[in-house]
Amino acid sequence: MSTAYACSPVPPYTNEKITDINITSSAAFSDELPAGSSLNEVFDIVYIGSDYSNQVDYRRLDNGEKDYFSISEFLDMEDKKTSEFIQFALNSEPTYKQNHVFYIEISLDTGEQFSLESQELSFAE
Repeated sequence: MSTAYACSPVPPYTNEKITDINITSSAAFSDELPAGSSLNEVFDIVYIGSDYSNQVDYRRLDNGEKDYFSISEFLDMEDKKTSEFIQFALNSEPTYKQNHVFYIEISLDTGEQFSLESQELSFAE
């Protein structure tokens, strides 16, 4: 063989599905959302480079690379594998401009649960 080509490794894959997501904060987000209450309504799920147009309505950026879903829309989707690349994004800013640590709990159809914690984030007035 006179030539060899390198390929990117195959990304990890799993058949597990996300069944529930709950996001809370260490501080009050607003009068209606005190510390420890569910903040699912103020976060969106962001898919990077995925096309789920047949499942729900979504907001697409001009470059077509990111798809945004509310958490409830995401949880209603049929196919939400843990192997897909997702991020969480705030869709509104807190009324109370203080430091927040966000706690994210994710449940899988296998019964496993994962807890994530953000770095402390500061919102300037």
